[in-house]
Amino acid sequence: MPLALQRLGNKKGWDAVCIHLTTRASCPLVLHGPTGCGKTAGLTCLLEAMRLRPVFLDAVEADDVLQLVMWIKRARDSGAVSTDERRRAVVVVDDVEGFGSSERALDALATLSRDNAPGRNPLVFVLHNARDPKWKRFSTLPTYRLFAPNQHVASEWFHRHHEWTTSDADGVVTRRKGFSQALLDTARSVLPCGDLRRIATHLVFTATTGVGHRSGNDSFPSSIFDATRRLFHATLDADAWAGHAEPRDRALLQYHTPSAFDDDDVEGLARALDVFSEVDASRPVRYEHMSTFDRWGAHTVATSTRCFTNPARDVGALCPPPRATRTGPPPDTDDPVDALNRRGWR
Repeated sequence: MPLALQRLGNKKGWDAVCIHLTTRASCPLVLHGPTGCGKTAGLTCLLEAMRLRPVFLDAVEADDVLQLVMWIKRARDSGAVSTDERRRAVVVVDDVEGFGSSERALDALATLSRDNAPGRNPLVFVLHNARDPKWKRFSTLPTYRLFAPNQHVASEWFHRHHEWTTSDADGVVTRRKGFSQALLDTARSVLPCGDLRRIATHLVFTATTGVGHRSGNDSFPSSIFDATRRLFHATLDADAWAGHAEPRDRALLQYHTPSAFDDDDVEGLARALDVFSEVDASRPVRYEHMSTFDRWGAHTVATSTRCFTNPARDVGALCPPPRATRTGPPPDTDDPVDALNRRGWR
């Protein structure tokens, strides 16, 4: 096992996944653990060490069930040819919760999970909580659980192994590895949460802007899904939501937001879509192409969502029963972020 992966923790779980991919490659598996515990980063590191080629399919990016099923089938049946040598592909369906809100989608994914014909490329479903009743369809699959890293493990990982990029005014991208101890000291209040994605957002934002995150988070939401529920119900502000998010989460928020409008609120929906269009026009087609996280864009999308949507409207799997009332537009302040969002709100 690579040293970097050992530093990420969960050695027992990663050893079990490695044995599964070696001895039962055609049998799909489920990898689950809390948001930010290192599922995607660890899986990428493990597959590269095993000389396998990861093929990530993000469920959020599929337009419908048929498209997601088609992607998975083609990836499992495709040849595994890379640019320099033949390497077997491993199909990873990441963030399954982002698409699994309908019975039809769940049934389709369950049907695919039973396909363990010899010769198929390995298939990995990445979930946050495999014990959720809605994932009972996957209960027959081998399931491997990961745990959130403690503060020491997280600090060691970000100090020595985490890779990130920066870009200058000319668009020159620089790849970096690890963060200085001084930067890690700015994350002392965040490190104990065990969410590597949230910690990375804090460190990259602080390293690239020199500005630390503002306080006011809503009692440490347990995951980006929990933070999104609170945002829709107007109990979490946009800055706190952006502190949990990464590029894919902004896409997830935009995907679910139209469902939060009343059927007759055409004007409100139009305003929100206008804001989303303006933000999308300034970013690459796919979030993987971004060199750094556009936190300002995420903040704008979150603010428009919080202001325009109806917090009493259920939004698929993201929202609990209605219990809050909507707040008004962002207040008039001298804060540049609030000013940016006021322009979007209007």
